[in-house]
Amino acid sequence: MDELHLYQIKTSYVKYLNQFDKKILNNEKNNNIRPYIGVVFEINQFKYYVPLSSPKSKHHSWRDRLDFIRLEDDSNLIAVLNINNMIPVPLSEITLLNIANEPEPYKSLLNKEYLLIKKKKIKIIKIPRLFIKKWSQSEIHIM
Repeated sequence: MDELHLYQIKTSYVKYLNQFDKKILNNEKNNNIRPYIGVVFEINQFKYYVPLSSPKSKHHSWRDRLDFIRLEDDSNLIAVLNINNMIPVPLSEITLLNIANEPEPYKSLLNKEYLLIKKKKIKIIKIPRLFIKKWSQSEIHIM
């Protein structure tokens, strides 16, 4: 099983996708480009990535499910993965996120989130596949 990594997707590509799907999340906030987790899976040669999001108040009562994964540290909700917001990304539009180059305190947050991602790796890889199998008849190539 391949390792999950954090990536950044070019804002121009995210804006392009947003023309077709208004649910695509904004790519920039507070001078930071949103991190994505990937590759969660591949369908018909398209690699899919899940946006890493800050938790909202509604997320505190939610449990992991087919379209949602909590990233928590000692019952403290740090981040969430909304599987239903995953997007296909060509290699030309994505770069590996180098956490070491990020400023504090954002760097510390990303490091904590990445450790939590590694702890839930199997679930993060499994759930999107189940999600897609439920909603699509496409063949899934398991990475």
